[in-house]
Amino acid sequence: MGNPYILQALDCAGLEEVAYKLLLNERYPSWLYPVTVGATTIWEHFGSYRPEAGGLADPWMNSLSHYAHGAVGGFIFGHVGGIRPETPGYRRILVQPTVRPGLSWAKTSYDSIQGRIATAWKVGDRTLDLEVTVPMNATATVHVPATEGSIVLESGGPAERAEAVRLLRREKDVRIFEVGGGHYRFHSVLPSRALKNESTVQ
Repeated sequence: MGNPYILQALDCAGLEEVAYKLLLNERYPSWLYPVTVGATTIWEHFGSYRPEAGGLADPWMNSLSHYAHGAVGGFIFGHVGGIRPETPGYRRILVQPTVRPGLSWAKTSYDSIQGRIATAWKVGDRTLDLEVTVPMNATATVHVPATEGSIVLESGGPAERAEAVRLLRREKDVRIFEVGGGHYRFHSVLPSRALKNESTVQ
């Protein structure tokens, strides 16, 4: 029953690498194990169907379309994609994607009451391209991972000088901007912790 919260809790505790290992693990038990044996829905149990164990685990209590125990969508939207409300109703939006080894890109969108919010990020050779779409009647606080001392760009120019972009503060390995409604393209040099390789979950 802790599945809906464990990944978010790990991320909030600064253990993003562990959260990504759990999310991307393909061995049983895991969220991706069912995909490796042909699942197109979330199962009631990680091992609802196991060919190596003879097929269905329990045909009497074994739903093969049962989202309750597979609630990792919140982590994917809120942490991988980075879309979260900063105030109720998404009038102010927090965009804070978690970029870690294991994924080289992500695209997420959410149709909020204010309008569509979207993020798309892609890792290059030590760089990050982050696109953010903010509804016109909303404001977003955007966290851009970046090495200390490097320049963050927006649409090809320094982000600090871009129209509708205001630098709020610099923190270790991140620049934090406030933006109004519109579409933004940030480019940064990634800090090393977003690039280092981690071993797979055993």
